[in-house]
Amino acid sequence: MTDFLFRPRRIPSTGDDTPAASLFGYVWRMSGRHQLWICLLAVVAFISGFERLATPLRELIAYYRIAAQANVQHKMIARWM
Repeated sequence: MTDFLFRPRRIPSTGDDTPAASLFGYVWRMSGRHQLWICLLAVVAFISGFERLATPLRELIAYYRIAAQANVQHKMIARWM
């Protein structure tokens, strides 16, 4: 048998054979708080990845804002002439 770093957790039988209502409920029932921290860490890592996408998007929006402003100024000058 393989030696584990930590002994596997034995889940006591509750006699309840109904499936969990959600994935969160299933994870909580099977492994308790151990998996909860890993899930929270994954959510934080996922959300922090949006910062890498925000910078190029911000530059693209700034470019189109400047282009639209230049277009309006050009039309105002053309109308004035």
